Amino acid sequence: MWGRNYVCIARCIGGVCKKAQGLPAELVGDGARRYYQYRGAKDIASLYAHQSLQLRPNVYLMADLQYAYKRYRLYDEKYVGNEFSVPYHFLNPRLGLNYNASSKLNFYINLSRTSREPRLKNLYDAAESSTPASWGPVVPQFATRPDGSLDFSQPLVKPEKLTDVEFGFGWKTSALSASANLFYMDFRDEIIKKGGLDRFGQPRTGNAERTLHQGIELSAGLKLRPQVELQGNVHFSKNELKRYTVYTSDGTPIRLDGNPIAGFPQTLANLRATYSWHHLYLSLAMQYVGKQYTDNFKNEANTVDPYTVFNLNVRYQFQTPWLKGLVLQGRVMNLFNKKYFMYGVDQEFFPAATRNAFLSLQFIL
Repeated sequence: MWGRNYVCIARCIGGVCKKAQGLPAELVGDGARRYYQYRGAKDIASLYAHQSLQLRPNVYLMADLQYAYKRYRLYDEKYVGNEFSVPYHFLNPRLGLNYNASSKLNFYINLSRTSREPRLKNLYDAAESSTPASWGPVVPQFATRPDGSLDFSQPLVKPEKLTDVEFGFGWKTSALSASANLFYMDFRDEIIKKGGLDRFGQPRTGNAERTLHQGIELSAGLKLRPQVELQGNVHFSKNELKRYTVYTSDGTPIRLDGNPIAGFPQTLANLRATYSWHHLYLSLAMQYVGKQYTDNFKNEANTVDPYTVFNLNVRYQFQTPWLKGLVLQGRVMNLFNKKYFMYGVDQEFFPAATRNAFLSLQFIL
């Protein structure tokens, strides 16, 4: 089997100052002049092929190959005049083997190699490049020529490259299911949080020479009664910088090899209980997120504490003739109104929403 696709996305992007003091009226508010404006586009094309072979009655081999073409374009930059086109060519192979030991039990192993392009903002932050010098220095995201101009053929941020090995099994009966997946994800040039926030409060990112994510994922489901079901999963992982160097303001290198990667908790867990009776559906979900560092220096002061949060979902579909097709759904997030930090960057921490509820009506024809 084979296939192909092509997508082109283009838009005009700009920014205005919504609120400020000491600036002329024409520079602030909804009708203000934009302080940056450009057109950006992304072309995406791919070809893929898939082949499945039955080696034995209970052994299957699957092979996939994808060629992906991505291209960023930035043009018509109103105030600075920069424009560039950066193409990427990726070849992504995948090989999988599945063994059905019985009608209930199977084992598998998957090997793959994939690449991913950076975001356009990783290549060029037009919002910062056109701001006044008094706002602070702008770090170029392309190599510079001897005259100080940017060389748009040499972006500083490289594409991510991942070698992924996974091995696992699945077991299923009419009342019980269970699975386990061991994974080993070896990244070259993974784009990670490198510390600090931009003026919009978004984390600054950059390449790490080599990183490693490895661990195990476990999941299980149990049908206690026809109307009652339990489902859960847990994820244990080690997310480590293998080769990564940062530099101080005076150019001194600091190696962070062996440190955990910021923003990756080692433990994640979910548990959900559901009850279905006729046209009523109830669900109570628990989510646990373990400790995570907010910088790459393994600074114990810069961590987000583990937290557990519960969410409730209720759904009812009316069946009376004059209401048939009407579905009423309600959700309560953070049911027990827990106050906690959801994530952070360096010494900046972001609280999660307190208890909040949604009510919706849906009509099914």
